[in-house]
Amino acid sequence: MKILVRFVPGARNDIFEGTRLRKCIKGGLELNNIKWVESIFAEPDVCHFLSPIDEAKAHEAKAEGYPVVVSALYAESDPYCRYLERSPENFYSLPQKSLKMLNEADLILVPSLSAKNLLFQCGFQSQNIEILTPGVNIARFEEIDPLEAQIFSRYFKLPKEAKYAMSVGDLDDKKSIEKAKILAELAPNIIFFYFGSTSKVGEGGLKKLNKQSPGNLRFCGVTEDDVYRSGISGATCFVEYGESISQPVEELEAMAVKVPIVHVGKLRGSGILQGGVNCYDPSDVTEAAKIIDSLSTSKDDKIIMQGYKIARENSLSVLGEKLKGLYESLIKKMEENQND
Repeated sequence: MKILVRFVPGARNDIFEGTRLRKCIKGGLELNNIKWVESIFAEPDVCHFLSPIDEAKAHEAKAEGYPVVVSALYAESDPYCRYLERSPENFYSLPQKSLKMLNEADLILVPSLSAKNLLFQCGFQSQNIEILTPGVNIARFEEIDPLEAQIFSRYFKLPKEAKYAMSVGDLDDKKSIEKAKILAELAPNIIFFYFGSTSKVGEGGLKKLNKQSPGNLRFCGVTEDDVYRSGISGATCFVEYGESISQPVEELEAMAVKVPIVHVGKLRGSGILQGGVNCYDPSDVTEAAKIIDSLSTSKDDKIIMQGYKIARENSLSVLGEKLKGLYESLIKKMEENQND
């Protein structure tokens, strides 16, 4: 079986959520002895797309008779892999290109039941939706040598023994950014990093954000993979904001490296997080600040290990095995339809 796995945002943008999702899919396939290809000319058995940017490619594959699989709502912080648009009032909708991509799909994969319901709320209805977590390369996060672990601190010139927290999100998500600012003010002993693509706000917007924020809050553009991995391995915690769509890729990565997750506000439900079980879910920013301060000195091993257990249950090998079954079922279904 050969699978076309396509996500090509360009070299400049190829270091963010969509890329990490693509790596997980390819890695899972390799561990299950499934060949992946990057061109339709390789005559794949299934074409798997990650971004609405490739809607024309998906249409072409469908026209050629190839089964089309689409992964949606896994990487909504990545503008090159995003399906939804968000209004200033925080209402979500599906732009035309995303809707066309979903309509091309014979099978749609989403990370959680809440993601599936969100598609329904946006007016998209389909019986061909399956829930599948994105998987995580456990070894990649467990096997970090001491020199690699120092990359983040050196890159950002952090003081020795500095305590810091990490977030990933939209740099134009005003509600989450406001929460981040308040949180930084309430926890002045922690340095907060908020990573996101600058494609919308530009470098000028990034500088403006930092100028208008507390000194211990740093808004940053997308960083290199080895820097991010080093950073998450040494973080006090990974912070999510309730205004954002769940971030299954980052959640599993934090769990794999045994870093606690603090989700501020309403827990939308990624299918991964369970408040009080494998993550902290403070009701507001004030409570979140107290939790993060306490995590800088001691951590609840029970919550961390429950998270690590989830990461191991969603290894790349498990992901590849599930994908294999879904691909085979789809191929069989389409063959049966052709014979009818």
